[in-house]
Amino acid sequence: MFIKNTLAERGRVAQKIVLFCDRWHAMRLRVIWKHFFPVAEIEIRASRYVVGSDYAQKLLRSPITFWLANTAGLIAMKVCGVEVLDSIKQP
Repeated sequence: MFIKNTLAERGRVAQKIVLFCDRWHAMRLRVIWKHFFPVAEIEIRASRYVVGSDYAQKLLRSPITFWLANTAGLIAMKVCGVEVLDSIKQP
């Protein structure tokens, strides 16, 4: 929402959004970004590996656990709706 609000304050509308992410996040990101930017073209460039080693969640380094966590998140979003994201506050 922050990006959408910032663009709106400046009188702009996103026409194309390019996202870089790990391959397991790609489906979930497409659902989220398409919800908030329905008219924008969403291009996701998924990679097999995440760059960087600053993960605090060592458990999610396993490809199977990472896949399960992201699939569960995608299912929860589709069942509950993307609107629940509005209640999540950033630190």
